Amino acid sequence: MIKHWAKLSCLVAFGHILAVACTTENDDDDGATTTTSTGTTTTSNSGGTGGDGGTGGNGGGNGGSAGDPTTTTSSTTAANGGTSSGGTAGGAGDGNEAGTAGAAGGSTDGYDGDEINELAGPETVTNGGTFTIQATIPGADDEQTFSVAVNGEAGENVTATPNDDGVFDITFTVPDDADGDTVIISITPLDSDGDAGLTRDFDSELVKTGTGDLKVTLSFDQGTDLDLYLLEPGDDGEQISFDNPTSAAGGELDLDSNPECSPVDGVNIENIFYSADAPTGRYLVGVDYYQACVEATVNYTVTVTVEGEVQETFTGSFTADQAGGEVRTVGEFTIE
Repeated sequence: MIKHWAKLSCLVAFGHILAVACTTENDDDDGATTTTSTGTTTTSNSGGTGGDGGTGGNGGGNGGSAGDPTTTTSSTTAANGGTSSGGTAGGAGDGNEAGTAGAAGGSTDGYDGDEINELAGPETVTNGGTFTIQATIPGADDEQTFSVAVNGEAGENVTATPNDDGVFDITFTVPDDADGDTVIISITPLDSDGDAGLTRDFDSELVKTGTGDLKVTLSFDQGTDLDLYLLEPGDDGEQISFDNPTSAAGGELDLDSNPECSPVDGVNIENIFYSADAPTGRYLVGVDYYQACVEATVNYTVTVTVEGEVQETFTGSFTADQAGGEVRTVGEFTIE
């Protein structure tokens, strides 16, 4: 409660003045660095091609011995779709039908670009959140396209421009229904012809948060005290935050991180959700830099998910000297 009294003036500023949106683009590279994880290289005679993972091999019959392109054995079970270097195995075929495509594979004979030599990213992620991973290609100075897969599910290709150190900031969104203990992010460079280089994997711990009709998730790249605010529609709409974690309409703040600079094992995430019947109308999203626990600039992303689909993302940053100010309105959205 000591923390919350200091914020009452900010609540008024955010809830009633409706401050001008202050969204800024991320331009800082002080992201948290963790151990690089390198994708393994496997092949299979029933596997797919590189790039988008290709098509899995025929199931059943003489499916072959997965991972050994020189050996063929009789099989009564469906053969798995194989992988290309660094890729993820596709699903099993049925009879003589092809298995499903694997995730983006590794080097193909046609790839003529430079390879990733390091990945760095968040220690923890949450379902439905958007995060940034840094891929380093030493000496790179031109934009580069990457194939991004989360837990083997390929997403859209991402094109990024490097900073002076050859580091590319690549954003990815964790599926709303992600489960398990970890999330594996696979990054594959693509050349101008779409040929794929080596895939590298990065593992993050998954912290489960609430889902439903509406989910608003704040993620940030420093162990510091940022807070998420959501103002509900209408004259009677409540403002949800750590100071009012549940609303009469069913909104709930179920994850509040780093209060008063007390880090929680690398969890730099806050989440508000409505399990059902989220109010219709216009919402305002706010972020407050309550207390600077680090000197570095902190970059943040707010992801708005409606009925399991990402509707909006808002990004920005705070410097340490901006801590303790008013709640920043970062965006708005409408549910009809």
